[in-house]
Amino acid sequence: MTDMWRRCLLAVVATLAALPAAPAQAADGALDPTFSGDGKATASAPAAEGVVRQSTGKVVTAGGSAGLLRLARHTVTGALDSTWGGDGVVEISLPGLEQVVGLSVQANDKVVVFARGPAGKGLVVRLTAQGVRDPTLDGDGRRETALPSAGVVRDGALDSAGRAVLLAQGSDRSVILVRHTIDTGGLDATFGGGDGIAQDGSAQVLEPRLAAAPDGKLVVAGDRFGDGAVVSRYTAAGAPDATFAGDGHREIPGGALDSEVAVDGSGRAVVALFEGPIEGARAAAYHPTGAVYVRRLTTGGAVDGTFGDRGIAWLEGWIELGDLAIQADGRPVLGGGGQPASDTPGTVQFRLTRLTAAGRPDEGFAPGGTVLTPFAQDAALRALVIPPDRTIVAAG
Repeated sequence: MTDMWRRCLLAVVATLAALPAAPAQAADGALDPTFSGDGKATASAPAAEGVVRQSTGKVVTAGGSAGLLRLARHTVTGALDSTWGGDGVVEISLPGLEQVVGLSVQANDKVVVFARGPAGKGLVVRLTAQGVRDPTLDGDGRRETALPSAGVVRDGALDSAGRAVLLAQGSDRSVILVRHTIDTGGLDATFGGGDGIAQDGSAQVLEPRLAAAPDGKLVVAGDRFGDGAVVSRYTAAGAPDATFAGDGHREIPGGALDSEVAVDGSGRAVVALFEGPIEGARAAAYHPTGAVYVRRLTTGGAVDGTFGDRGIAWLEGWIELGDLAIQADGRPVLGGGGQPASDTPGTVQFRLTRLTAAGRPDEGFAPGGTVLTPFAQDAALRALVIPPDRTIVAAG
């Protein structure tokens, strides 16, 4: 099978599709000409903060702020889908909406948007497969939840059972998790303190990210004030998981300005940390400006020494880190912004890097495991998803 890359700038949607190998087809990591002719397409919409692919193969992206949510849908050939909002873009007025933080799709193709609401509140919005607000969710397709400790929503995801989970950071740097029921979107009384909300003050992280494990557990990773990161795992009931590193928390040393986390099919957490600009003598040796290092943890929370070089994969050449996902075969895929070594500083291109399951740059994907693609403007990947057929869909 051959992986081919196609993407859509809508923001940006990109796909790496698994297709039968043939002499006329591009190699792994090449733009897919069956998608909009050149592998890229655009739409008049905000930068995408989330991307999903429905069972029909259609791709939905979402972005928005200042009370306006926009979702675009592209067909399998990259054209805007006229059955979605009439012109391929659905606009929804949501008073209080500050920022979209994530997007998921349910098994029935309903689309779930996770967003930051007015001060101290989180938003979950659900649309039908046709792009209409779903009245079965709290009556109008929108659920607003007051958060403890003046919480600020940072991420959101569906757990392994399809329940919507919001992740927030409290003003006291606590981790706040809010789980909703599948049907009506009400707060799940079986989670947290019986009110659907779990709060953990022991993690103490900034800008946390969320990933769902196959067994219903939840994994959170966040920056420890620029001094490494903390990876935490929570039980399906929302309590710190004592079978993970003893108390549910594993500290990862090193500098970190941003983090992303994903969980593979075996339940192992993979965390990517953006170290930020390279300064001093090292800056002359590495172009462009920053680095990402990736670690995999065992299911028990220990650093996996079989991954990368003695437990770490070090990747130079990043301007920013946008997202992390894992293929079904265990190969991590990272996305963000980068630039070729020959470019002048400041030019940002769409970057995808794939590692092998052993944590090495995947040369079968592209030289150095990395593909950079320019657009007419600076463009960095913000979100990616890998459907079961091993396509990779990315957006920015």
